[in-house]
Amino acid sequence: MSLENINKIKNDLNGYYVNRADTINMIILAIFARKNAFLIGEPGLAKTDILKAFSLSVKDFSFFEYQMSFSTKLEDLLSVNNNGGIGIDNCHIALIDEFFKGNPSVLNSLLAILNEKIIYVPERKTIPLLTVFATSNEKPDATEGTSMLALYDRFLLRQEVMPLREEEDFKKLMKINKPYEPSPDSLLTIDELERDYKDIQEVNLPDGIIDVLFLIKKEILLRQVHASDRRFRDLVSILKASAFFRGDSEIEKKDIYNIKSSLWTYSSDIKSVDILINRVLRSI
Repeated sequence: MSLENINKIKNDLNGYYVNRADTINMIILAIFARKNAFLIGEPGLAKTDILKAFSLSVKDFSFFEYQMSFSTKLEDLLSVNNNGGIGIDNCHIALIDEFFKGNPSVLNSLLAILNEKIIYVPERKTIPLLTVFATSNEKPDATEGTSMLALYDRFLLRQEVMPLREEEDFKKLMKINKPYEPSPDSLLTIDELERDYKDIQEVNLPDGIIDVLFLIKKEILLRQVHASDRRFRDLVSILKASAFFRGDSEIEKKDIYNIKSSLWTYSSDIKSVDILINRVLRSI
């Protein structure tokens, strides 16, 4: 059963990567819900490693990584221009590092890839891409141009990844002396991911959960935190994936905790959104 394997993979990743449970959970939710995600933080915090490690857990799964610069052209991301023949047009997961260092015209040309998983090369082509992950040290703020913030909005899940702070965690990190290897008995297949995605779409969204989401939407607006109607609609896929991972066929209140990282735009809003959602969920 693929759900058992998913839980084994999650446990293996949590056993190897120190204090990265929230990041691992977000990455897996993004992949299975087929939504894009943004990882914010300095280099060396295992963001890329976790994505590569998950890729090793799916047979015939292809991973593409590229570091963006202002001189990058869209053609640079294509398989024909990359060693190994893997590019954004034929991979399952794409990681674009230093995303906001790209030329705005190139970044905006990625919108069709981010939104619809299609590319024009030059003809319209549907690509097998499930999820685009972007990383950056930089966080958009209220001074950013409208076009850049519109692009940032296409990343449904966002997370700040912080350095380890606890001494015990640091000691665990120092004792890791071999690369991550997935358990042979927990490997997934592309077909299983496809079936799981279809099952996730069948998870029920109760009216009571919609009422809670509307209450959160009203509270967020009162605090002048921007979260578009499209964002709330797309978050249903994350809630359904969360319920699926619990082995449930219906979204419950506890699943809403997994969308906290989707309801802030600026880092200054992170704490207030967290407090708001916790308060709303405790009150019902």
